[in-house]
Amino acid sequence: MPCLLAHLMQNDIRKEQKYSLTLAGRSFVIAFGRDSTAAYFKDWCHPCAAAEPPLSLHCSDWEFWQSCGLPVTEDSEYSLWAGRISEELMPYGCFLFHAAAFCCQGMAYLIAAPSGTGKTTQIRALQKLLPGKIEIICGDRPLVEFSEGGEVMVYPSPWNGKEGLSGGSPAPLAGVIVL
Repeated sequence: MPCLLAHLMQNDIRKEQKYSLTLAGRSFVIAFGRDSTAAYFKDWCHPCAAAEPPLSLHCSDWEFWQSCGLPVTEDSEYSLWAGRISEELMPYGCFLFHAAAFCCQGMAYLIAAPSGTGKTTQIRALQKLLPGKIEIICGDRPLVEFSEGGEVMVYPSPWNGKEGLSGGSPAPLAGVIVL
């Protein structure tokens, strides 16, 4: 037991500190394993109020990572949460999509390509070409939701790429550009 406690302290794992998180119009309670991981979600999470949302999430992958001898760092926990949130949103027709998303004239567009290809560079080029008409929704992994009525919506997410580009308003999907 002392060895496990030392491992947990070394990795900055804390007892649960719960936050409220809203993504694609759905509210969750999320408990981070590391103090420093909350910084990745600073614009998305708020301390839990008395009335908690119905979905309370815990990232069970921590135990798996630790059992393999892998340290849970801020970066790995941030990525683990992407998978955990995706699992929870899939029954609602919503998932994280590896693309950059932008809005033009009220419609969303996704630019899909392998990492490092230049998705956000393309959006910035469009912003220069069309000043004031291009708004970035999410720089890396927006949430894409398919409604029962057939509409597809694109939402920003905390997984917004190394540039941290996010914050645009949700918009209906008009097209996907593949680089």
